[in-house]
Amino acid sequence: MILPPPGFDHPYDGQTIEWVGTLKQTTEWCRKAGSRESGLIYGCQFKLGKTCFVVRATNTGFDQSIRRFEISHCNGYRPQHKDCQLCQYIAAHK
Repeated sequence: MILPPPGFDHPYDGQTIEWVGTLKQTTEWCRKAGSRESGLIYGCQFKLGKTCFVVRATNTGFDQSIRRFEISHCNGYRPQHKDCQLCQYIAAHK
């Protein structure tokens, strides 16, 4: 499992609401939430107040890695996706 940095890999200190769907649904939901990623989107997150909304695809083979990475974004992790190990793994296994 590819994990986010330890300082960000912990439960979010606030309410977390997860929406889980197919890869197509996740791509649509993330675009509606403002994602500018090209191609298929495996997950995204956005915050409203102290609530973090996590949107992620299921049945990907790395569902828990996606979940943990999105929650790490809720915790302040802001990697450039070009340096993201999970992103590189997903790209190599599409």
